[in-house]
Amino acid sequence: MPWQPNPVEFPDAELVVTANLRPLLDADVFVGRAIPAQRRDRMVIVNRDGGFADGVTDRPRIRLRIWDVSDQAANNLARRVCALMQRLVGTGGVTRVDQQSGPYEVPDESGGHQRYALFELRTEGTQLS
Repeated sequence: MPWQPNPVEFPDAELVVTANLRPLLDADVFVGRAIPAQRRDRMVIVNRDGGFADGVTDRPRIRLRIWDVSDQAANNLARRVCALMQRLVGTGGVTRVDQQSGPYEVPDESGGHQRYALFELRTEGTQLS
C-alpha cells in the first residue's frame, strides 16, 4: 500500500472572517454568510469562492460583498472592511491575508450601493491521526 499523509482539517474560513469582522464594525452592520430574509441597509456578506489546499496549508479565496446607504458610505465601509481583513492574521489559523481585488462598485439589482472585494487567506490546518 502506498504511503499517504495524515488527513488535515482546515479552519472554516468564512466563519473565521465573519466572527472576527463582526465585533470590529458598527453594531448596525450585518455580517454573515448570506443575505438575511430581512434585508439590511448595511451588510457585509462573506463567501468562500474557491481556493486550494496543499499539505497543511489551505488558501481559501474569500469574496466580500459590502452594502451601505449611499455610494460614499459604501466606499467608506468597504475601505474599512478591507483594512480590517489584515487583523485576521494570527487568529483562527490565519497566517496571511492578501487582497486580490477591490473594493470596487458592482451593480445591485435591488438598487443598493454595493462594493466587492476579493481576498486570499492562508490558513494552517490540524493533522488528524
